[in-house]
Amino acid sequence: MKTTSLTSIVFISLTLVANQLLAGDLSQDYVALEANLLNRDSGNNIVYLYDNNGTPNNSSDDIPIANTGSFSDQADVGYRLSVGKTLSQKWSLQAGILGSDFNQTDSFTDTSSQLEIFRLPLTNNFDSADYVSANYSSELQSLELNLVYKLNDMFDLFAGINKVTLDESFNIVSDDSNIASPGTGIYNINTTNDMLGPQVGFAFNYKPADSYGFYIIGKLAWLDNDADQNQVVDDSPAFTRSNSASDSHSSTMYDIRLGVNYYFNKQLAMNLGYQLIDISDVALAESQFDTTLAGSNTVKTNDSISWDGFNLGISYIF
Repeated sequence: MKTTSLTSIVFISLTLVANQLLAGDLSQDYVALEANLLNRDSGNNIVYLYDNNGTPNNSSDDIPIANTGSFSDQADVGYRLSVGKTLSQKWSLQAGILGSDFNQTDSFTDTSSQLEIFRLPLTNNFDSADYVSANYSSELQSLELNLVYKLNDMFDLFAGINKVTLDESFNIVSDDSNIASPGTGIYNINTTNDMLGPQVGFAFNYKPADSYGFYIIGKLAWLDNDADQNQVVDDSPAFTRSNSASDSHSSTMYDIRLGVNYYFNKQLAMNLGYQLIDISDVALAESQFDTTLAGSNTVKTNDSISWDGFNLGISYIF
């Protein structure tokens, strides 16, 4: 690996995977890679489709379909990459990167009673649609750098900086073939959370035998968040809409990790564990959904989102 590339990785993040894999022994240099199976959960249910209830092109008797279009509680694969460099017997510098990319597509067909989204004038291709396709994507990335102090053989304390980005998109395509002029309606929402701030944490590591050990890691970060949302509605030629907004505020992130380590030898180890990541006060694409004609020129930033799941990693100790 080139020196510039290694320096870049060290600068951008630390996830303390090494604490897990090395069970508290930070006296050696290492590289660690981990695969995560994470469930994304925002606690929200997206309700954006309505049953026409048998009367085409008439919204007076519409009945909402509960929880249609919910994209919560979905699992996807992520990763962690970390490196460590000891500075002295008590101090070490560690860095890493965490990434998770969630994507889901749903489609709905209703040729008998038909589906609706806006239930508004001029939105013909959204109202009484025969087919609706919806896609939701959410990409998380955390880049950290920490200075670690070895309190004793079982406890490490650390403090550093964390740069977190959360980008989401919510896209809808609505096809209507039953009106006099069939067409397609498109609704795209994009949100960005660009967060940066300090963090503190600890790692507890217990190694009852040479071949295995246990770990618990906790981390808390206070982040300045520059959040943006933009959305475009296109039901040409009758109706188009474009809205955007931004907001600067504070967000909080915590990361809890626990599991077990297994040591093949002094240079190679693996870990299996569970983790929970939670970020509060963020802008989510699903929460910006607005079915009014004018739309909103504000960004909603009071949502929370979490990821939890299992991880499997391996490390090489130099």
